[in-house]
Amino acid sequence: MPKLLCKGVKKDGTPCQGQGLEKYGGFCIGHAPKEITDEWRTRGGKNSSNAARSHKPMPEPFEGIFQELRQGISEVREGKLSPSQFNAMCNGARAMAQLLHLSNQEIDLLRKREIETAASELAGAPGDLAILKAAAHSAAEYERYTAESLIDQGLAVPDTENNHGSTPLSRLVLTDAGRRRFGLQKLTRFTEDDFDLVKAPLERPVLQYHHAIAALKTLSEMKTALREAIADHTNGAPPPRDPLTGQLLSAPPAGVESGIVYTDGDITTEAALKILKEQLQQAEMLYRLYRYRYEREFGDLSIPMKPINDEYKDNEANDGDKDGEEED
Repeated sequence: MPKLLCKGVKKDGTPCQGQGLEKYGGFCIGHAPKEITDEWRTRGGKNSSNAARSHKPMPEPFEGIFQELRQGISEVREGKLSPSQFNAMCNGARAMAQLLHLSNQEIDLLRKREIETAASELAGAPGDLAILKAAAHSAAEYERYTAESLIDQGLAVPDTENNHGSTPLSRLVLTDAGRRRFGLQKLTRFTEDDFDLVKAPLERPVLQYHHAIAALKTLSEMKTALREAIADHTNGAPPPRDPLTGQLLSAPPAGVESGIVYTDGDITTEAALKILKEQLQQAEMLYRLYRYRYEREFGDLSIPMKPINDEYKDNEANDGDKDGEEED
């Protein structure tokens, strides 16, 4: 059966070489009457808008959970709630956020399929799966390259805690610096509880050697992180840039999670700077005290600042008994 050419005329006055379809009155889809093409756009737009209404960034129940977590932080500090109970609350909230993320991904996939199906039905031809797969692969590679650029800048790290044997880049999480650069966080992860934990060994008559080393290492990391945060706020560090286009990234790329944001959303930059400077001053003072105690009690030995095992917290209770024996 010979091909029926479109009855339309191109802008340069030459006949259109597209295939004319009977349901379009002998025109191709590009030259079809406006009332027919409007039907196509309406069908696709309706599907898109239905999915969009279902795609909410934060369901209302999450607002209550957020308030409960804020209250939980205060209750832990006041001693009304144990850290293990609060940690269980955080794990539950994290699980709900992950389910929401998976739900949003599924809605996006359904929306794309609905639009492709509507376009294919009106065009009278099935979609090219090979082209769609190639496009999806290209998009995935682009997102992976963008995510890797955040690692190179120290703004994201592999989430080894939740990967459990998966590939290193299967899940990434923003660092404190990354969250600040994307406008998600004004403070660091350090709280007064962290400072109290570091100060505790100083209150004992005898300073344990491994406590001193662990505290000096922790305080060194604190000072570095706090100085970086103060510099970001003072200089107004811009968001990261897309490594391919050079455009500013308004949000983390796909596959990069924000992680836990350690601050109230309504805190001002001025208030954050004040808190950060006070924390830095406290960290520097504690560092000097530990240096003094170390040099006085352990002689002129050089301080090994290489990474150590996380025995600092675990040994607190055990060493308490040993300290009591030494005092006797």
